[in-house]
Amino acid sequence: MCGRDNFLPWKIRYSDNRENKTYCMKKDQRIKTKLRYSLTVLLCMPFLLLSIGANAQGFTEDFDDINTLAANDWVMINHSSPTGTLNWFQGNPTVFSAYNGADTAYMAVNFNSAAGTGTISNWQIMPNVTLNNGDVLTFYTCKASPDTYPDRLEVRMSTNGASTNVGTLATDVGDFTTLMLSINPTLTTGVYPVTWTQYTVTVSGLSGPTSGRLAFRYFVTNGGPAGSNSDYIGIDNAVYTPACFVMYGCHNDTTVNVSANSCDAVVSFTPPTGMNNCMRPDTFFFTGQIDTFTVPASWDSVRIEVRGAEGGYAPAVGAYSPGKGAIMAGDFVLTPGSQLKVLVGEQPSLTYGNGNGGGGGSFVTDLSNNPLIIAGGGAGNAANDNPGKDGQVGTSGGNGGYNGGNAGGITGNGGSSLAFNLVDYSGAGGGLLTDGANGSAANGGGKAFINGGAGSPVASSPGGFGGGGHGLNFYDIGGGGGGYSGGGSGDTYFGSIMGGGGGSYNSGANQSNTGGANNGHGMMIITPLPQPVISSTLTAGLAPGSTFPLGTTTETYMVTDGIGDTAYCSFDITVVDTAVPLVTCPGNVTFNTASCDPQVVNGLAPALSGTNGCSNVSYTLSGATTGSGVNDASGTTFNLGVTDVKYVVTNSNGNADSCSFTVTVADTSVPQVTCPSSVTMNVATCTQVVNNIAPFVAGSNTCSIVSYSLSGVTTGSGFNDASGLTFNEGVTTIQYIVLNGNGNADTCSFTVTINDTLVPSISCPGDVTTCTNVVTQIAPVVTGINACSNVTYTMTGATTGSGVDDASGTTFNVGLTYVTYIVTNANGYADTCSFFVTINSPTGILAGNTTSPESIGYYVIVPANVRYSDCDLIASITPSGANPTEDSVDFKVTIDNSPPSYNGQPYIKRHYDIEPHDDVASTATITLYAYQYEFDAYNVIAVPMGFPPLPSGGIDNGNIRITQFHGVGTAPGNYPGPEVLITPTVSWNNTYNYWEMSFPVTGFSGFYIHTAYGHPLAAGIIDISAQNQGASNRVDWKTATEEAGDIMTLQRSTDGANFTALTDVAGNGKVSDYRYRDESPAKGMNYYRVKVRHASGAESYTKIVSAMVSDGHTLSMNVNPNPVMNILSVNIHGEQSADGMIQVTDPTGKVLLQLAVNGNSIHVDMSAFAAGIYFVRYTDANGSAVSKVTKQ
Repeated sequence: MCGRDNFLPWKIRYSDNRENKTYCMKKDQRIKTKLRYSLTVLLCMPFLLLSIGANAQGFTEDFDDINTLAANDWVMINHSSPTGTLNWFQGNPTVFSAYNGADTAYMAVNFNSAAGTGTISNWQIMPNVTLNNGDVLTFYTCKASPDTYPDRLEVRMSTNGASTNVGTLATDVGDFTTLMLSINPTLTTGVYPVTWTQYTVTVSGLSGPTSGRLAFRYFVTNGGPAGSNSDYIGIDNAVYTPACFVMYGCHNDTTVNVSANSCDAVVSFTPPTGMNNCMRPDTFFFTGQIDTFTVPASWDSVRIEVRGAEGGYAPAVGAYSPGKGAIMAGDFVLTPGSQLKVLVGEQPSLTYGNGNGGGGGSFVTDLSNNPLIIAGGGAGNAANDNPGKDGQVGTSGGNGGYNGGNAGGITGNGGSSLAFNLVDYSGAGGGLLTDGANGSAANGGGKAFINGGAGSPVASSPGGFGGGGHGLNFYDIGGGGGGYSGGGSGDTYFGSIMGGGGGSYNSGANQSNTGGANNGHGMMIITPLPQPVISSTLTAGLAPGSTFPLGTTTETYMVTDGIGDTAYCSFDITVVDTAVPLVTCPGNVTFNTASCDPQVVNGLAPALSGTNGCSNVSYTLSGATTGSGVNDASGTTFNLGVTDVKYVVTNSNGNADSCSFTVTVADTSVPQVTCPSSVTMNVATCTQVVNNIAPFVAGSNTCSIVSYSLSGVTTGSGFNDASGLTFNEGVTTIQYIVLNGNGNADTCSFTVTINDTLVPSISCPGDVTTCTNVVTQIAPVVTGINACSNVTYTMTGATTGSGVDDASGTTFNVGLTYVTYIVTNANGYADTCSFFVTINSPTGILAGNTTSPESIGYYVIVPANVRYSDCDLIASITPSGANPTEDSVDFKVTIDNSPPSYNGQPYIKRHYDIEPHDDVASTATITLYAYQYEFDAYNVIAVPMGFPPLPSGGIDNGNIRITQFHGVGTAPGNYPGPEVLITPTVSWNNTYNYWEMSFPVTGFSGFYIHTAYGHPLAAGIIDISAQNQGASNRVDWKTATEEAGDIMTLQRSTDGANFTALTDVAGNGKVSDYRYRDESPAKGMNYYRVKVRHASGAESYTKIVSAMVSDGHTLSMNVNPNPVMNILSVNIHGEQSADGMIQVTDPTGKVLLQLAVNGNSIHVDMSAFAAGIYFVRYTDANGSAVSKVTKQ
């Protein structure tokens, strides 16, 4: 039974018409057989001769037995040098197993391809196919592991038909010049895969369908048993899939030469076309067996045509022709991948017996024998005709014998015989389900389709394959035809009468059914729907047969098949003009004139030869006259002087010639110029505008140019008249020049003198004594100056240097500096003054006392450390931000007797007021300072209240916050503006032993240092707490007062600084308790606070509380009882290290007790501790945890 390869969309089967002798290829013989029995179509078109059919196939090779490769058109060639002992061989499962199939089912090659050390070039050439752009080869490969000796595999392509020429040397490639893939081209270890890996190669770059081959090449230099490269590789599951839609007939670029008298050419050519290999009809001819057809992908709608076989014809029997087979066609919806049974009916042959057996029906069913479409065969001929001899359109078989007495079968059954109880009957035709009646001979009836569909085997006149009944040669009676229902038998009741034709069946749509229409063997044609309709559309360029202009025209075609596939091709048609042009210029021309105006010159045309209608003549003018034009420069207006004229003649092919000549227009006039007398002016300025200094010019014309140049104290140049210019103090020389267009010129000179009579005066500020290095507001007072005056200063003593205008803003060194200002006018008059600047050394002490605030005004223009009059440091300021301050700023530091508190929020004793005089929106970076003892005093008060401690020991703990109160005030609560919470950048000054806190600000005001994140509401939430409850945290808070419209937002943070909202809670308008369960807290420490927004718009925050969620790694700690009187139990949770330590500290951070911890629990004896607040901290290499404990 012949199968179907889905990769062969156009497959044709052939037979030599001998009984039961057919040529049907096996899958692994298909390629070779098709090369022998092929259908060749020659498409005649420009630049291409194309053979379609034999090679337009795909293949799948799993290398189950590589000994069968040669029979399938694979070719092995080993050109390694020196040649080794092995070629490609069956895979060795002890190295690795096949990708699929049996363990050995792959082909392999190794280092033994070469002997000793050499170059391995071992080829495995694939079958000859028709290559198309878009064809795809996939295969799997891997190599032996470990990858100690590098391997390399190439995939190459030959486009020289069935050629297997790979050259003769190890480095040759012969016809396989196209490298499509190289695995590990540099022969590097670790590149070639050591597990089965699929590779894909796509054919491209072809001008159209091309007969050729692909090849695997094992190519390793320095390989072999003694080489440093080459090991063992395998290849499996090689699949070649042809492209469905292919365009061909795209032209090469074409050049057309035209005569010297022509500018274009008529060019004719055949447009490109295409084909869809995946949508071509599939034809089944008679094979003598039931074939299987697999529905290809995308063939979900088809048209099937089946033709029943004609009955056998025995010339000796009589003149009446046998019955012809029916032709049935219809449209069907199929499932791609499903299978159909196909039986093509046979016409009996004279080769065996009398030859008038019944013709076989042609059947198409599913695998369960359910019919799709069946065409009945005709009855064999006889001495007497029978109207029912042809294959029938209806489902019932035709009646045979005298008066149709032998009824044809019905509803899929075989035909009958013996209606008249005679002895001589031919065999009846078989149906779909049952055999035909035997007639006079045993086994005379045709077999039913479900029983194999064989024709009657009776040797005297066998029936055709497809259920044909036997013919009775002795009485010349034709057999009945096979079909859906078999034809009745023939008889001799009154002469020899033919049998009946087979019945037909059609379940398709759009049926076309014809009885008695087919001659010869039957046939089945299955055509996918809709069928592609190839069209070629010109999208750019000119149609074939058009007149193409000189130059290159790009032709672009779009080829489509009408079912969604499109391809494009482009080619150039170049029309070339071969003419060689010549141009000759006139002689040089001179034109004299008393005028300087441009002159029209004629008689300048060139002489031309060798030109045609495509030639182009142009000219360019350069020199005194510029421009360009075409054909002839005669009549052009030329300027005075020499103009170069160049003619160029150019043909469309680029051939050109040129010539040049000059046109000179001469001016004969002679000019004269006379200057005014020299000018002197005494003024109170350093510059002066001078008028009425124009020259007198004679002998000029419109081409004359009058220019002047200035030298001396004033420089410059211009044209016509220097009157109105501004002259500098001193002597300036002016020279006038008049120049005619012919080059004749004349000159004259005079001077302009400006005297400045001003006397300058300068006054210095008084002596300055300060602690601040940057000194401002020391500008001098200057009078009697003008724009030419110059003010400079010099510094000697502790500070040295110089500058201009104003020494304000200079950074002075500690000690006494002598500053001298000098003012100088341009006339040489000058005045001076001097003063002292004394800079006292900074004390290294912070300003401020508890008696009264210390304040100072400072003009800020550069970064500065601001100090009090006794040189103690108040604060530092650096202009920065969007609106850097350039203003006088008041700095005040206040130290209270004890840490102040506002609404339950404590602050350190030291606080600041920093206020610009004018620009309240100015910006800067501020640095504030505080001593450690001021932090310690804060901690004593704040920590027992539940606030985090300020840092100690010179190590920042991240708790410092600064609240900026806008406006003017003296304590938190009496500043009128809003408040801003600031997290500063903190550092410890090890030199002076104080803390430094820097931050950017906008609009300065009061600054208060603390650790809470904003003070609690004056009237609002009085208590907030958080506690862990396993995987969740619970937060509780209580209000003291509420107002309708208040909104409380619970916020959460993982770092104690950056908070996000969890939920909004509307106030009840009365004192209430609130609770929220956080079901999704972060692992580790979670910080919570409540933000309250009053109906008035005011906002504030509670203190921050925390709860720990353990993740099994994050450290946490439980202490109990708390409050404690004697023994405190401490339990550690999380992943601990071996260096655990417990410390008990007071609120200032002083360590009172330290214990080593072995295990996850410890008891701490606190009976000797005084009553108060303490902190118990556990620390090891993995982290730390802390708890606050109250000692009773």
